[in-house]
Amino acid sequence: MHLCVKGRYGYDFIHHPERLTKPRVRSYLLEGKAKPRGMLGDWVEVDWDTALNLAASKLGQTRDVYGSDSIGVLTSAKCLNEENYLMNKLARQVIGTNNIDHCARL
Repeated sequence: MHLCVKGRYGYDFIHHPERLTKPRVRSYLLEGKAKPRGMLGDWVEVDWDTALNLAASKLGQTRDVYGSDSIGVLTSAKCLNEENYLMNKLARQVIGTNNIDHCARL
């Protein structure tokens, strides 16, 4: 009658004061520059549309240049089963890779 260890005791992260609530991207990505050597630049807070469009663009570029199996998807034990199922669909049907894993192995 108990949840797993993570589900039973791992719930307070949702209200943690340091939890990110808005997306952030590296400044060089917004400027359209190549990835710099060494330091990657500062994180910049952006709106969701900008972050999602940038992620979709970079994933598409990586898939087109290096193939779909060059991409892996990691999901979380802190997500609902339905959310992990949707990540599975994204990885397999949209990106075209079977490289999907999760962190639920204790």
